[in-house]
Amino acid sequence: AIAITPSEGDVDDIVRYVKHALAAGAQAVQLRSPQLASQELWQLVDQLIAGHISVSALVLNSMWLPDSAAMTAARSRGMQSLHVRPRDIKSISSYLSFFTHLYCACHSKDELKIAQSVGACAVLLSPVQSTQTHPQQAPLGWQAFTEWVEHCNLP
Repeated sequence: AIAITPSEGDVDDIVRYVKHALAAGAQAVQLRSPQLASQELWQLVDQLIAGHISVSALVLNSMWLPDSAAMTAARSRGMQSLHVRPRDIKSISSYLSFFTHLYCACHSKDELKIAQSVGACAVLLSPVQSTQTHPQQAPLGWQAFTEWVEHCNLP
């Protein structure tokens, strides 16, 4: 399971969250937390690494890669995993080869196809049911979910 950092709290709160999530059994943690400034994100990554959290347990959200300076920051810290929305793949395509693991957040059949075509190692297909995190998104429902994943060769 991959945990996702909260949309509230400061760097210290998120460090505690990441440590707790990994101790509770999460295999990795996606660094999302849009409330942080870019400098705070890299401070967070540095604190986690200094606290003996393996960089392999950290999944960088593509929202943190707006330019080559951010990519340099990610590479200098050894970031290996990236979570991306298929619609953003074109804008960051030059960066994809730097990541060992690519995870895609998909909300449609077309996005599932894109995820497969770029070599994603896994997808997150959502929302299946109504959620607070995607209130504007119509839920897929279990029937559509089942039909869509039937033709997808990704976990």
